[in-house]
Amino acid sequence: MTIVSERQAHAPGRLPLVQHNQQQQQQQKQEHRRGQHSSKKAGAVALVLVVVWLLLRYVVEVKVSVRWRTLGSLQQQQQQPGLRKHCSNSCFKARNGICDEGRPHANPAKQQQQEAAQRQQGMPPGVSAVHCDLGTDCRDCGPWFGAQADSNWSEPLLPVAFLRSHNVSVRARPTSANALPANFSFAFTDPALDWDVSKHVQQDGLLEIGISQVFYKLLAGRCRAGGPGGLVADVGANFGWHALLAASFGCRVIAWEPVPQFRALLALNLARNGLSQLVSVRPAVVAHPPGSKQVVVIPNRGIWGTAGIGGANVDLSIHDKASGPPQQVEVVAESLDEVLAGQHVDLLKVDVEGYEPSVLATAQALLAAGAVDNIVLEYSPGVYERSSRWSEMGVHPRMLLDLTKAGFRLMHMPDTFTRVWWDGRAVAGAIPKLREVTPTNLKYDLWDAAMYSTGALDPTSKPFCPAMVALGLDNQGIPERLHPKSLHSAFGHNTNVWATKDAKIAAELIGPPEGVIPLSQPINASWFPPESVTMGLGGVSCRDVVDDLKSSLSLKSKRDVAISMTVLIGRRCRCVAALPCKEYEAAAEACAKEGTTPYVDLP
Repeated sequence: MTIVSERQAHAPGRLPLVQHNQQQQQQQKQEHRRGQHSSKKAGAVALVLVVVWLLLRYVVEVKVSVRWRTLGSLQQQQQQPGLRKHCSNSCFKARNGICDEGRPHANPAKQQQQEAAQRQQGMPPGVSAVHCDLGTDCRDCGPWFGAQADSNWSEPLLPVAFLRSHNVSVRARPTSANALPANFSFAFTDPALDWDVSKHVQQDGLLEIGISQVFYKLLAGRCRAGGPGGLVADVGANFGWHALLAASFGCRVIAWEPVPQFRALLALNLARNGLSQLVSVRPAVVAHPPGSKQVVVIPNRGIWGTAGIGGANVDLSIHDKASGPPQQVEVVAESLDEVLAGQHVDLLKVDVEGYEPSVLATAQALLAAGAVDNIVLEYSPGVYERSSRWSEMGVHPRMLLDLTKAGFRLMHMPDTFTRVWWDGRAVAGAIPKLREVTPTNLKYDLWDAAMYSTGALDPTSKPFCPAMVALGLDNQGIPERLHPKSLHSAFGHNTNVWATKDAKIAAELIGPPEGVIPLSQPINASWFPPESVTMGLGGVSCRDVVDDLKSSLSLKSKRDVAISMTVLIGRRCRCVAALPCKEYEAAAEACAKEGTTPYVDLP
């Protein structure tokens, strides 16, 4: 151990003890200042990083907002002041890299990956699976500006979550840009379960082109753009196609939809397109008498749009163990006279699966006051005929007769015009002349109803002439037994009718009277219509009937050939050389000219 003396400590080359201590203190102060400087620098870096993160988040939100502004009516939605911002990740599929709200991905670079993932899930191009309500998958979709559901939606769950709780899947796609003047986004369900609206929208991005053309002609320019305009009443709104179409033209809409699942899709569609402020949705049915409780039957498989009071139009044969029996919901009936009192209706649309007469029975005050300009309605006598309600067959033609007495002109909109499958027409395109449904046509429909209700058209009670009976040509049902001058002779199970009070539209669009045999041709002049008429009874093409028979004739026995000829001759289609039908044609022609068939000309 070395001992250093005080003398040695103060020797030359060594610092005094006090000075040494001072130097150490200075070094400690410098190190402290350097530490403070480093801390300030780190804090500044952190602050910069936070600012950069906020800027990036803002840019992402702006990008998402800009992307949505390009989607038709959503452009108007984003420009409206005071829209509420919704941004959460409460959906069970949030943060998975896919926008599960059916919107574009927040990151445009990942949009192609998202579309590829959707295709792997079985989605056709342009169609997205929707698992989340608007604004609940914010990480992947960005925030949602606007309503998450229609303002009338009162369920505790938002629409998509509500539908999932009822095992209803949701899809969405933009509407056809080639057909609609203003595109919107439309939500629907699995076409494998709903063979009607969902199937057509998924394939075409469009629904009922002819009826959509009528909506455009009546409403575009008539309703004030961007604000409450003319009033449209939509009875039987389904998923909301016609309500959205009317609202996209700026019209105010009151829509009735009693089925909760349909109403959820309607509420979602209104929110997706920023149209909730123009559409009021009522969870009731319109039926007579108002205030009564009605049971609506809802199919789980097949044509969902056949849901209706009593389920008379629901096809029970297509339900299986997987789909389960149809659902039922009890709702209260309302009256159009009460809900629409004091208002003028530009367009009343009615599609309620055979209960259209009951709906119009609640609008007698409106009709008497001339408060309705146009009516577009489904005409469904086949609903009653399917269940053999012969005594009620007259209710449908009497409904139309009452409209003619109220000053309406009626036009038949056949399937060839309405077209559930898109045929390339644009909604803004020209409407061809439509055949008129005259009071005389409807008298023959009432004749059919009277004959059926009394059994007079039953071959066992009033057979046709012996020549037709011998060949089995009296063995037909509907439409073969219908009077060929009736409206019903021109379609099968159901069709659509447009009633208007607009004299200009009537002059422009109304063509000759309806009927397979013209009203001017005496019923005993021939069994067949003029050769210029190519449609047979039931609205079928005679060429299609002939082609079907030619393709299957070789597989039929002699008895089956006779039955096939009853289809051809019974539909009042003329014989062709390729078919063995001359004998049948001659017998029917002779019976008609002898006046030994039940059919007559009415005064």
